[in-house]
Amino acid sequence: MAVSGVSTVLVNRQGLREDIVEARVPPALQSTVNMALAAMPVSGLPLAIGLVGLLLYGTGVAFSAYETLNQLAGVPRRSRFGLLARYARVLLMVVVVLVGGLSVAVLTVASGPYPTWVSSNASPRPWLRLWSCFFSSSPRRRCW
Repeated sequence: MAVSGVSTVLVNRQGLREDIVEARVPPALQSTVNMALAAMPVSGLPLAIGLVGLLLYGTGVAFSAYETLNQLAGVPRRSRFGLLARYARVLLMVVVVLVGGLSVAVLTVASGPYPTWVSSNASPRPWLRLWSCFFSSSPRRRCW
């Protein structure tokens, strides 16, 4: 998916393409790389194939985990969910994992510019002080 996005951007924005090729490609190969990038097709088909592949991969991993947990827990086959409910649960698990991962990524990027209270001169919260005392690598650290 990343390759599809980057190739679309490089084909459509000639100035950016030339800047990237100039910065990353040796001078002897720049003309060849520029011609190859300009001739690349820009269609949504590779992106669609990549998304379908990721969906199938994710459901395969989630379905494998589902089957393994049922086997380890000793759930009888007749007590397990039917075909439709099983795949609905697997797809829901894939969606939950994707939303969680994207949320963590977005919150990490969004919280970057904000100053943290740890870097300021304010005293740390009591729970942090307690946590740092218990998990400190220094045995002589004074906690109270």
